[in-house]
Amino acid sequence: MTVEPVEPVESVDGPAAGVDTDDRDGVLVATISGELDPDTVDAVGAALFDLFDEKPHALVVDLAVAFMSSAGLSMLLKLHSRAQTDEIGFAVVAKNNAAQDPLFISGLSEVLPLADTVDEAVESLRKS
Repeated sequence: MTVEPVEPVESVDGPAAGVDTDDRDGVLVATISGELDPDTVDAVGAALFDLFDEKPHALVVDLAVAFMSSAGLSMLLKLHSRAQTDEIGFAVVAKNNAAQDPLFISGLSEVLPLADTVDEAVESLRKS
């Protein structure tokens, strides 16, 4: 499976968000960097939704973000829903406070499948 690189999303101040992908034997890992906010979420979301066209066994979203707004939370819910519809494994990794705080404060940590590390998520999804 070939995954094309995703161009960084530009903002007034320069690159604000980026998505790097890595195929780990059918489990796609998409690492989001920068700021996931109303200015970047559409482009980042489109890039992530395009990954479903690759028909991966699973998708791991690694939130290596400096900031995540409610727009990012909404995008994660939509991704989770699409993964369930397409019967594709799905997990979110949120290791830093910029990602963890919105997930826990909103209660989405109880809804979305979270993993402590990318390796843990990949291993868990390979078994499913």
